[in-house]
Parts: sequence; C-alpha cells; structure tokens
Amino acid sequence: LPQVEWTLQLVAIVFYEGALATGFAMWAQMTVLQSLPAVPTNLTLMTVPVVGLISSVVVVDETVTLAAIFGAVLIGIGVLTGVNFRSRPAAVPSRVD
Repeated sequence: LPQVEWTLQLVAIVFYEGALATGFAMWAQMTVLQSLPAVPTNLTLMTVPVVGLISSVVVVDETVTLAAIFGAVLIGIGVLTGVNFRSRPAAVPSRVD
C-alpha cells in the first residue's frame, strides 16, 4: 500500500469529497427520483461520465483517449437504447369498483 501523509488539507479534502459532495449528490438523486419517473432519471444519470469527460477537456485541457471515446459511445448507445422514440399518451389507471 502507498504511504499517505495525513495533513490537515488532505483530511479536509477527504471530508469534503466523502461527506459533503457525495452526501449532497445522493440526496439530490433521491429527491429527483421521488418526483420523476425512474427510467428517464436513470437515463440522464447514465450521461454523467460523458459530461465529466467533456468538462475535463474544456476546463483542464485533458486529452481524450480512444478508450474514453469508446466508453462514451457505449454510454450513448445505452441511453439511446432506453429512450422511447415514439410518443404515446400516458397510461391512465382504470378505476376498479
């Protein structure tokens, strides 16, 4: 295992990433899932790595590897597979007497 020097700055970063950022992301995801259907929400969440990849290229000028492009294409195919292209009226539950 690598040796880690636990500084105050490192502890603050780990706390921020672990507790605050991840906690907020999980809370936001659960809140959205309570108010929107699960399939569209999860299809949107599947695109998060692609947004991260594009952001890293734009913000920090990261180079994109062929593997990353391949992964983004696979994610796109997965999202498109789950998208319903034909419009249909929403199902109305029937009343049982």
